[in-house]
Amino acid sequence: DAMQTYTRNHFSGDAADFVRAYHLQADYTRTLGENGSSILFTLGAENISDQGGGSASPYRNHFTYPFMVVEYATPVFSQNLWITAGFEGGLSIEKNCEEGYTNHSNYQDLYAQIDYNIGKWGFMVGDRYRTIHFHPKQLKTEEKWKNTTHNHSYTLSIYHQFTPGNTLQGTFCRRIF
Repeated sequence: DAMQTYTRNHFSGDAADFVRAYHLQADYTRTLGENGSSILFTLGAENISDQGGGSASPYRNHFTYPFMVVEYATPVFSQNLWITAGFEGGLSIEKNCEEGYTNHSNYQDLYAQIDYNIGKWGFMVGDRYRTIHFHPKQLKTEEKWKNTTHNHSYTLSIYHQFTPGNTLQGTFCRRIF
Protein backbone atom coordinates (compact mmCIF):
# COMPACT_ATOMS: atom_id res chain seq x y z
CA ASP A 1 0.00 0.00 0.00
CA ALA A 2 1.49 3.33 -1.01
CA MET A 3 -0.16 6.74 -0.82
CA GLN A 4 0.92 10.36 -1.16
CA THR A 5 -1.17 13.44 -0.37
CA TYR A 6 -0.47 17.10 -0.95
CA THR A 7 -2.51 19.80 0.76
CA ARG A 8 -2.40 23.57 0.28
CA ASN A 9 -3.81 25.96 2.85
CA HIS A 10 -6.13 28.19 0.82
CA PHE A 11 -7.36 30.06 3.91
CA SER A 12 -4.01 31.60 4.87
CA GLY A 13 -3.69 33.65 1.70
CA ASP A 14 -0.15 32.33 1.25
CA ALA A 15 0.14 29.82 -1.60
CA ALA A 16 3.34 28.39 -0.09
CA ASP A 17 1.59 26.88 2.97
CA PHE A 18 1.45 23.18 2.22
CA VAL A 19 1.70 19.74 3.76
CA ARG A 20 2.96 16.60 2.03
CA ALA A 21 2.27 13.17 3.49
CA TYR A 22 3.62 9.83 2.37
CA HIS A 23 2.36 6.45 3.59
CA LEU A 24 3.99 3.13 2.76
CA GLN A 25 2.80 -0.17 4.20
CA ALA A 26 3.46 -3.85 3.46
CA ASP A 27 1.24 -6.63 4.86
CA TYR A 28 1.87 -10.34 4.80
CA THR A 29 -0.79 -12.79 6.01
CA ARG A 30 -0.22 -16.50 6.33
CA THR A 31 -2.95 -19.08 6.99
CA LEU A 32 -1.63 -21.56 9.53
CA GLY A 33 -4.17 -24.36 9.59
CA GLU A 34 -7.34 -25.81 8.20
CA ASN A 35 -9.36 -24.04 10.90
CA GLY A 36 -8.53 -20.61 9.42
CA SER A 37 -5.91 -19.52 11.98
CA SER A 38 -3.66 -16.83 10.57
CA ILE A 39 -0.73 -14.61 11.37
CA LEU A 40 -0.32 -11.06 10.05
CA PHE A 41 2.93 -9.12 9.70
CA THR A 42 2.84 -5.40 8.84
CA LEU A 43 5.70 -2.98 8.29
CA GLY A 44 4.97 0.63 7.47
CA ALA A 45 5.95 4.24 7.75
CA GLU A 46 4.40 7.66 7.40
CA ASN A 47 6.36 10.81 6.64
CA ILE A 48 4.81 14.27 6.82
CA SER A 49 6.53 17.55 5.97
CA ASP A 50 5.22 21.09 5.86
CA GLN A 51 6.44 24.50 4.81
CA GLY A 52 5.96 25.66 8.37
CA GLY A 53 4.79 29.20 7.90
CA GLY A 54 4.72 30.49 4.38
CA SER A 55 7.01 31.48 1.54
CA ALA A 56 9.18 33.73 3.74
CA SER A 57 10.11 30.70 5.88
CA PRO A 58 12.88 28.57 4.40
CA TYR A 59 12.44 25.77 6.96
CA ARG A 60 10.31 22.65 6.87
CA ASN A 61 8.98 20.61 9.73
CA HIS A 62 9.35 16.84 9.35
CA PHE A 63 7.43 14.07 11.10
CA THR A 64 8.37 10.40 10.59
CA TYR A 65 6.39 7.46 12.00
CA PRO A 66 7.72 3.93 11.25
CA PHE A 67 5.64 1.08 12.74
CA MET A 68 5.18 -2.70 12.78
CA VAL A 69 2.38 -5.13 13.68
CA VAL A 70 2.39 -8.87 14.45
CA GLU A 71 -1.09 -10.35 14.95
CA TYR A 72 -2.38 -13.90 15.47
CA ALA A 73 -6.03 -14.92 15.05
CA THR A 74 -7.54 -18.33 15.70
CA PRO A 75 -10.92 -19.91 16.43
CA VAL A 76 -11.46 -21.21 19.96
CA PHE A 77 -13.74 -24.24 20.48
CA SER A 78 -15.77 -23.43 17.31
CA GLN A 79 -15.72 -21.29 14.16
CA ASN A 80 -18.11 -18.84 15.89
CA LEU A 81 -15.64 -17.85 18.66
CA TRP A 82 -12.36 -16.22 17.66
CA ILE A 83 -9.49 -14.72 19.63
CA THR A 84 -7.08 -12.21 18.15
CA ALA A 85 -3.90 -11.11 19.91
CA GLY A 86 -1.15 -8.88 18.70
CA PHE A 87 1.71 -6.46 19.18
CA GLU A 88 2.08 -3.05 17.55
CA GLY A 89 5.13 -0.87 17.98
CA GLY A 90 6.39 2.30 16.41
CA LEU A 91 8.54 5.38 16.59
CA SER A 92 7.84 9.07 16.27
CA ILE A 93 10.52 11.51 15.16
CA GLU A 94 9.26 15.09 15.01
CA LYS A 95 11.62 17.84 13.90
CA ASN A 96 10.49 21.44 14.39
CA CYS A 97 12.87 23.56 12.35
CA GLU A 98 11.53 26.93 13.50
CA GLU A 99 11.89 26.18 17.21
CA GLY A 100 15.04 24.11 16.71
CA TYR A 101 14.15 20.90 18.49
CA THR A 102 13.49 17.25 17.75
CA ASN A 103 11.14 15.01 19.73
CA HIS A 104 11.54 11.25 19.80
CA SER A 105 9.04 8.82 21.22
CA ASN A 106 8.23 5.16 20.85
CA TYR A 107 5.19 3.11 21.71
CA GLN A 108 4.39 -0.53 22.28
CA ASP A 109 0.85 -1.90 22.22
CA LEU A 110 -0.30 -5.31 23.35
CA TYR A 111 -3.88 -6.08 22.40
CA ALA A 112 -6.38 -8.92 22.44
CA GLN A 113 -10.01 -9.30 21.48
CA ILE A 114 -12.65 -12.00 21.45
CA ASP A 115 -15.27 -12.14 18.68
CA TYR A 116 -18.42 -14.24 18.87
CA ASN A 117 -20.88 -14.64 15.98
CA ILE A 118 -24.45 -15.93 16.14
CA GLY A 119 -25.95 -15.85 12.66
CA LYS A 120 -26.05 -12.23 11.54
CA TRP A 121 -25.21 -10.93 15.05
CA GLY A 122 -21.71 -10.45 16.39
CA PHE A 123 -20.18 -9.42 19.69
CA MET A 124 -16.65 -8.25 20.40
CA VAL A 125 -14.74 -7.39 23.57
CA GLY A 126 -11.13 -6.22 23.54
CA ASP A 127 -8.35 -4.49 25.39
CA ARG A 128 -5.32 -2.54 24.17
CA TYR A 129 -2.50 -1.72 26.58
CA ARG A 130 -0.13 1.04 25.39
CA THR A 131 3.20 2.20 26.77
CA ILE A 132 4.69 5.40 25.35
CA HIS A 133 8.22 6.61 26.06
CA PHE A 134 8.93 10.28 25.28
CA HIS A 135 12.49 11.45 24.68
CA PRO A 136 12.28 15.13 23.63
CA LYS A 137 15.46 17.12 23.27
CA GLN A 138 15.55 20.90 22.99
CA LEU A 139 18.46 21.52 20.62
CA LYS A 140 18.73 25.25 21.36
CA THR A 141 18.89 24.88 25.14
CA GLU A 142 20.11 21.26 25.37
CA GLU A 143 17.32 20.53 27.85
CA LYS A 144 16.51 16.84 28.03
CA TRP A 145 13.66 15.03 29.74
CA LYS A 146 12.06 11.64 29.62
CA ASN A 147 8.52 10.58 30.37
CA THR A 148 6.63 7.30 30.18
CA THR A 149 2.85 6.89 30.08
CA HIS A 150 0.62 3.83 30.19
CA ASN A 151 -3.02 3.47 29.23
CA HIS A 152 -5.71 0.89 28.59
CA SER A 153 -8.42 1.06 25.94
CA TYR A 154 -11.34 -1.26 26.60
CA THR A 155 -13.80 -1.87 23.77
CA LEU A 156 -17.19 -3.56 23.64
CA SER A 157 -19.09 -3.87 20.33
CA ILE A 158 -22.28 -5.41 19.01
CA TYR A 159 -23.12 -5.56 15.32
CA HIS A 160 -25.73 -6.88 12.92
CA GLN A 161 -25.01 -7.75 9.30
CA PHE A 162 -28.10 -7.02 7.21
CA THR A 163 -26.55 -8.08 3.90
CA PRO A 164 -22.94 -8.65 2.82
CA GLY A 165 -21.33 -5.23 2.95
CA ASN A 166 -24.12 -3.62 5.05
CA THR A 167 -23.50 -3.82 8.77
CA LEU A 168 -24.72 -1.69 11.66
CA GLN A 169 -22.34 -1.59 14.64
CA GLY A 170 -22.50 -0.01 18.09
CA THR A 171 -19.29 0.38 20.10
CA PHE A 172 -18.47 1.48 23.64
CA CYS A 173 -14.84 2.36 24.33
CA ARG A 174 -13.16 3.68 27.43
CA ARG A 175 -9.56 4.84 27.59
CA ILE A 176 -7.85 5.00 30.97
CA PHE A 177 -4.61 7.00 31.30
